[in-house]
Amino acid sequence: MTPPKLQLLSASITGLAGFLVALIAGMNSGNLIESVLERAVFALAVCCLGGLVVGYFLNGVQLRHAQELRIASEAEAAPGEERSSIEGAESNDEQSELGSAA
Repeated sequence: MTPPKLQLLSASITGLAGFLVALIAGMNSGNLIESVLERAVFALAVCCLGGLVVGYFLNGVQLRHAQELRIASEAEAAPGEERSSIEGAESNDEQSELGSAA
């Protein structure tokens, strides 16, 4: 199962939050139910679009951060591999010098 995309998740959460806030505020103000629902659906659409835009920004930040972590982990792993190959070459050179001296 693939994880949900961040932009869709943030769009749905902000859309539902906007709908609920508009619904509760409209009901508490004593407006007609038709106008309350109309404004709540409008708030849902606007908040959903806003959440979608914010989600795209957050997704970009998440991808950049993951890339920086990947580069940092590769940079830490690369010097260790070079050292082991150099150390192996030095030990082979020492063995060949010892073998030729005997």
